[in-house]
Amino acid sequence: MNKVNPKHYRVGGIDTFDYMKAKLTPTELAGFCKANVIKYILRADHKDKLNDLRKGAWYLNRLIYEIEKGQGKPRTMTQVMCAIDSMTQTKDDADKILTDISQLIAQLNAVKEAIEHDDYDKGVEIANPKRKGDL
Repeated sequence: MNKVNPKHYRVGGIDTFDYMKAKLTPTELAGFCKANVIKYILRADHKDKLNDLRKGAWYLNRLIYEIEKGQGKPRTMTQVMCAIDSMTQTKDDADKILTDISQLIAQLNAVKEAIEHDDYDKGVEIANPKRKGDL
């Protein structure tokens, strides 16, 4: 079981955080994330230390992700790991993520090969790598 983002946070078909994100302004959502970071860090020494620190880190990384996303920046590895952790509840979830990662690795290898051959159009999305001349 995922202690940071358990199944009961997704009752009704929507993640609680996603619902709040849809209903709050970006400033309100940032305040919510900051308050949770403070809450979990302050109570860590008085409750389940490691779990509370992970929860605080999740909210901090989510806040960073939302800010960077608003600036058009890609996710950091820490944010990717937090996202994977929040999405993984079952073996099937883990298998799906592994399949997605395998496909991403294959796409990145195709881009790398095209770059190595100086045959890559950098203006094209990685998800659909094209060689110069394919446009």
